[in-house]
Amino acid sequence: MNVIKLFVTDLDSTLIQGEGIDELARENGKFDEVSVITRDTMEGKLSFDESLRRRCDLLRGLDVSAFERAHARLALTLGAEELISALHAHGIKTAIISGGFGYFAREAQKKLGIDYAYANELEINEGHLTGRVFAPIINGQKKAELLLSLMNQLGVTREQTAAIGDGSNDLLMLKAAGTGIAFCPKPVLAREIPIQIKTPDLREVIKILRL
Repeated sequence: MNVIKLFVTDLDSTLIQGEGIDELARENGKFDEVSVITRDTMEGKLSFDESLRRRCDLLRGLDVSAFERAHARLALTLGAEELISALHAHGIKTAIISGGFGYFAREAQKKLGIDYAYANELEINEGHLTGRVFAPIINGQKKAELLLSLMNQLGVTREQTAAIGDGSNDLLMLKAAGTGIAFCPKPVLAREIPIQIKTPDLREVIKILRL
């Protein structure tokens, strides 16, 4: 296996347990509606852009203080700290590329010391969510583009890059990396990505990358 120099991870249901948007919806009394859309999206049944707009619209009027409460319910996935520590010990750059929200990505970035973080940003007006998300939406295509941009920025080859994710929105990103890892994958990803982790423990990545 080539020496890995860049490791990119999805956030929701990969680096953290659960989905940030679902927890925000819980604050707005819309959990059931949003979680059904989230599930269908990750299984590839809905266009990501369309579903994100629909889910964000259900968050309209939510006070920004809900972010902190939602975040408190989102734990890191087992092995996340050990994995990131092992990557950094080998001089490997790390990045979050998420179709979720910037608040949660930045919190994980700070906690784990991750080098880069990219995620969608929600529009806020007078301390409340408007129900809109800023363009460009980080969808599956954009995730792959961000990975390639980061590779170019760092002078890293495809073979020196690894990426991990769980849902259909991660497919292009994982295929763009030299080593794509499907983490407890949804069916769409399981059919396409041969390297898979079936147990929710990120320490398995350490073995795969031989760190």
